[in-house]
Amino acid sequence: MPEPNPHIFEHSHDHYNEVVLHIGSDPTHPEDLGGEIEFVVGGEPLIFDKTSALFVPAGVKHGPVTWKKVRRPHIQMAMVLGAGTVAEAAPGGHDKRRV
Repeated sequence: MPEPNPHIFEHSHDHYNEVVLHIGSDPTHPEDLGGEIEFVVGGEPLIFDKTSALFVPAGVKHGPVTWKKVRRPHIQMAMVLGAGTVAEAAPGGHDKRRV
């Protein structure tokens, strides 16, 4: 589990589309994520446990991202298309610990 969980809070990218991949690590069952994640997009929670890709258009609020279960390692990869800096790519991200 990430610490803290969630570690990605609600935010939006005003000028950039984002693609977020969640990729399972079981070579025998590649569609199995190995966990369960709640990813809120536009105020609607999406809960998934399969390898997946999410497209988030520029300006759409998304987050928090909360891990509900983890059974095995998996990859989360966010691609903010056109962003040139970490500050542009992660306005709701890892350095904003909230109490």
